[in-house]
Amino acid sequence: MIKLTEKQDEILTILIEECAEVIQAATKIKRFGLDSNNQGINEHDNHIHMSMEVGDLMAMIKLSEDNGIIDSQTVRNSATQKLYKLDKFSTYIKSKDTK
Repeated sequence: MIKLTEKQDEILTILIEECAEVIQAATKIKRFGLDSNNQGINEHDNHIHMSMEVGDLMAMIKLSEDNGIIDSQTVRNSATQKLYKLDKFSTYIKSKDTK
């Protein structure tokens, strides 16, 4: 078993935190709507806040790729497979749709 470096460990910890923050932002959108700022709690509307959190997550995904934690080709292949499954099985989500 290959142990994590201290850097990899820190990246994973922050990646986990960012995943949780995306989950929280998505939950706020479901509860309060895209254009709400949750009665002044957030500085930005929910869709902007969610976009910022996803950006933070994407940065950690990139660092995870750059530091050997995840494999970028596997990520791309998995994303392609997910879009195919959504095309086939989802009622509303189609990869060719823009909205």
